Amino acid sequence: MNSSSNNSSSSHAGRPINGDDRMMPVDGEVLCEECDERAAGGAGDEEEEGSRPTMMSNPRAPTRAEVDEHQATHLPYRAWCPHCVAGGGRDRARFLKSAADVKANGPLIVADYGFISDRAETRVESESRGLTPIMVMRDRGSGSTLSLAVPHKGAEPVWVPQRCARWIDSLGYQKVTLRTDQEAAIRAWARAVARYREADTVPETSPVSDSQSNGAAEQAVGEVKRMVKILAHSLSASIGATIEPQHAVLAWLVEYAGVLITRHRVREDGRTGYEAVTGKKASMPICGFGEKVLYLPAKAVPHRKFRYGIFVGIIGGSNEICIATEEGVIKVRTVKRLPDDKRWDRDLVLNIKGTPWAPVDGATTAPIPIAVHVPIFEGNLPPAPDHDPEVQNRAMRILRRDLEEHGYSDGCRGCH
Repeated sequence: MNSSSNNSSSSHAGRPINGDDRMMPVDGEVLCEECDERAAGGAGDEEEEGSRPTMMSNPRAPTRAEVDEHQATHLPYRAWCPHCVAGGGRDRARFLKSAADVKANGPLIVADYGFISDRAETRVESESRGLTPIMVMRDRGSGSTLSLAVPHKGAEPVWVPQRCARWIDSLGYQKVTLRTDQEAAIRAWARAVARYREADTVPETSPVSDSQSNGAAEQAVGEVKRMVKILAHSLSASIGATIEPQHAVLAWLVEYAGVLITRHRVREDGRTGYEAVTGKKASMPICGFGEKVLYLPAKAVPHRKFRYGIFVGIIGGSNEICIATEEGVIKVRTVKRLPDDKRWDRDLVLNIKGTPWAPVDGATTAPIPIAVHVPIFEGNLPPAPDHDPEVQNRAMRILRRDLEEHGYSDGCRGCH
């Protein structure tokens, strides 16, 4: 090779191969003519080294089983999932207190309000549009999260602070500190929660305009909102329809977001919030939010049989499954999935009736019933009581000691 060739080869590792360079395969590798000559020991050139580049991560194609499993929780974040990407990217678990901090300073529960909006806007703008507020609570020790869609802010309706108080009790704590910001509505709510708890609850407020003091609550609200957006995007894509912010199904989605974060988001110590509280992993089988399923009504429902409904969540304390129908939302124990091509029903999802605060027929009681209604007909009515029954002769039990005491009867096959 001439001097010009030597110059070109010495800088070959740092320049692209143009269209004039000839490529040829050697032992499974592709080399240009100059590199081929050097590999053969031509012209006595010295070998030169190249630094291996650091490649950007390449999302691998998931298997069908991985897609189906991820579809149920969307946790953890996956770059190959379009719904995770559309929901706002990866979340990082921060602001959690260590076991030593909890033991030294006592349990700390943080809480804040938020809104699920389809646009970038302030809280005041969301309230002026009549959007449903969400209440988010987080235990800074375990990371357990409760998220509720509520009719409005404040201490009313009473089932909101009552349910929040029961959730704190379910964590196994006695005296706790409940930290909020200085908004009047949430302070009234915190005082109501303290009244409904038998153990001591100390309301605490963060300084004005100090986001670091209540940063854990703000992060929890952000995680719930992102999870809601991910699940809503996935559901919309599955049924081929847009879900409006005021739709009833989003109220159930907000609650389910907190359940998923608690049961399936892994903390830095390798455990979920559910494991930290209960000491065991969440093993209850689930399916994707909004899936059409077959459910079996509770045993108290007469003539029960499998029916179609929409899966909208889990009741954390009892592990009962919430099923939405066109008449309302009920809780059941037994659910069966449908084949892939029958799991999504646009009309059934969009016609869901009932919210967490009014599951059936506009009722304002929070508990979810086991049935929308129990039909009364002649076949399931109990018999009328008989106020003058006839005397019925019943068989008498005879023991061996009775025979030994009173003697045996002649000709009785049982005695002899």
